[in-house]
Amino acid sequence: MRTPAGSSRTLWIAALAAATVGIGSSASAASLPLREPPAHIAVAVGPRLEARARHGDARAAAELGFAYEYGYGVPQDYALAVFWYRRAAWHGDATGQYLLGLMYDRGQGVPEDTVAAQKWLILAVANTRGPKRDEYARIRDAVASKMTVEEIARAQALAEAWSRQHRR
Repeated sequence: MRTPAGSSRTLWIAALAAATVGIGSSASAASLPLREPPAHIAVAVGPRLEARARHGDARAAAELGFAYEYGYGVPQDYALAVFWYRRAAWHGDATGQYLLGLMYDRGQGVPEDTVAAQKWLILAVANTRGPKRDEYARIRDAVASKMTVEEIARAQALAEAWSRQHRR
């Protein structure tokens, strides 16, 4: 399951692009309880990445979540992917927020919930600059197209409340 040295960043970027293709797919996974993985598990993608993620490095948490979502260096596990994406998202990492939004949209590792998906996608767009922002906004808008006006308003209110509570 290991990737060749130096190619993890390429895989991360390529798979992130691939993740956006499945928006709205009907694929779903069982919703498992979200709990921290045991400390003794050595993640094959690298113990340093896991250690950084466990110690609050939001970017490392997003990358570890991505590894679990796609099975890069670890067994594929949507519930653990959601755990690490949520940790990254709560620390304000836009990529973690975006990927958590996608998991809610597809119902992978969590029950399908377009309001929660939209909340996290709104936050991801707000916390991103440059070309990534345009991509995140396009996906946010695609999810919004499946929602009622009331659901969109609820997602916006949740995103605003989250932002107020997590101001740095």
